[in-house]
Amino acid sequence: MKKVIEEFTGTIGVGCLVSLGLFFLTDSQFRYWNDIEQLMGTNSWGVLVSIPILIVNYILGLVIIELGELIIPKLIRKKDQLEFQENFKKVARLNNELITSRYNEVYQNKRILNGSSIGFILISMGVFLEGIDFSDGLHTIGIIGMAGSLIVTGICPFIGVRIQAKFNQSIENYET
Repeated sequence: MKKVIEEFTGTIGVGCLVSLGLFFLTDSQFRYWNDIEQLMGTNSWGVLVSIPILIVNYILGLVIIELGELIIPKLIRKKDQLEFQENFKKVARLNNELITSRYNEVYQNKRILNGSSIGFILISMGVFLEGIDFSDGLHTIGIIGMAGSLIVTGICPFIGVRIQAKFNQSIENYET
């Protein structure tokens, strides 16, 4: 049950990052936030849209996680990722519940981190575009927000590869 909840919340989390990025991108161009804020002030609005928003974020999360799985492995440290995929066969042969559970946890975390990096790219672009419209030199806030998001964008996949490499090492140590 814990694994299902973690996977569900991770997927929704990625979807929320993407939604936030898309909000920043679109709001910077169309300035619709005031209208939505007035609409959201009603009691019925929260009831009517909370579940659909959750479902949309879950679906967005699934799509973006899969997109991250297609793109990110081609960009960084292919060797560790190929070794991790090969370890799937080893894990299956070992028939050890603890190692299988750890493999699944690392795999799930890696997927969420890869998907999150795409969400942070959208956030960085949106924050930058929002910041451009600030007056009196405050557009620096947008640049700082963009830089921070881009740093996190780069960190996420590298953490995913790092946890894969640690798992790969633990499999090698287990076999010897």
